[in-house]
Amino acid sequence: MTKPLEICLFRHGEVEFDKWAWSSASSLRALVEHYDSQQIILPPTTPPPANHFEVVVCSCLPRSISSAKTLFQRYDRSDELFREAELPNLPPLPLKLPAIILFVIARMMWRCGAEENCESYAAFKGRAKDAARELVGIAETNTNVAFVGHGLINFFIAQELLQLGFEGPKAPIREHWAGPCIR
Repeated sequence: MTKPLEICLFRHGEVEFDKWAWSSASSLRALVEHYDSQQIILPPTTPPPANHFEVVVCSCLPRSISSAKTLFQRYDRSDELFREAELPNLPPLPLKLPAIILFVIARMMWRCGAEENCESYAAFKGRAKDAARELVGIAETNTNVAFVGHGLINFFIAQELLQLGFEGPKAPIREHWAGPCIR
């Protein structure tokens, strides 16, 4: 009897970033680059390692790699295929807003079709589909895989895995350090 495939989708740890710092729309690209380069904030108690995974996969972003090392003391593969969805540039706005609000506005614009300086929503969905199929391929060879990713990519990977016949929750847990297993 063969073991069932298991792919667990973890969200990276919280990032050291002041999301309430007031910024202009023209500084969004610099904010995104700063956020992407930051390390994680270790939780008050380090999550217990889950060492039953044969392979640990993460995105190429530092927060994903650091989280994999914290959760599993290793990562076996890091790839751009698994990175988070990018944000488009914002048009000039005559006011400053908290960084988190700028991120939300940019994400909504991206979802509505804005793609200046980033991949389109359709391209991202295609990449998430490819990422899910890549994780399935890894699981077929290794049985169980831990993936340390990001909010949106985890959501779309989970959706694709469910369409491929896996069973699990329809939406991954959005909390840092957490994630469901899909079998």
